[in-house]
Amino acid sequence: GFIDRTGKLVIDMKFDDVWNFSEGLAMVNTGGKMNNQGMVKGGKWGFIDKNGKTVIEIKYDSAWPFSEGLAPVMLRDKWGYIDKTGKLVIEAKFIQTAPFSEGLAAVKIKNKWGYIDKTGKVIIEPKFDFADSFSDGKGAVNTGGKMNKYGELVGGKNGYVDKSGHVDWEQ
Repeated sequence: GFIDRTGKLVIDMKFDDVWNFSEGLAMVNTGGKMNNQGMVKGGKWGFIDKNGKTVIEIKYDSAWPFSEGLAPVMLRDKWGYIDKTGKLVIEAKFIQTAPFSEGLAAVKIKNKWGYIDKTGKVIIEPKFDFADSFSDGKGAVNTGGKMNKYGELVGGKNGYVDKSGHVDWEQ
């Protein structure tokens, strides 16, 4: 549930997990179970407004908060993007996704990361082993790195890609 600044309960405690409000909506989970790492697994995700009303049906296998008017959601092991009405505006066809930032989102296609625009068009070809959201006109990328057992990217070559696809690799 949710409390206000005074500590008063304003949205009933009826969810198995909740995230902070982003762009006026909060992600909520029902049916999930807490694992030993403090993460909720399973169940379904949807979005509520600040009155606690479900505005986007709780039906997604996973989700991320809204950013730039769109939210990544998972349906049957593939990721796509919905708008604030719950309409799927970018087809659920990606292996992984990140929220939009500066008009682009990092997406994983066939085990490589690239970037799409808000229409779903590939803007920077998927050629990276990892890609992060844009900030200050660039996205952090890596090639050749691997995730360790702690979920940290190790090794490989790191760099920053601009919106034209040019990469400045670190020395």
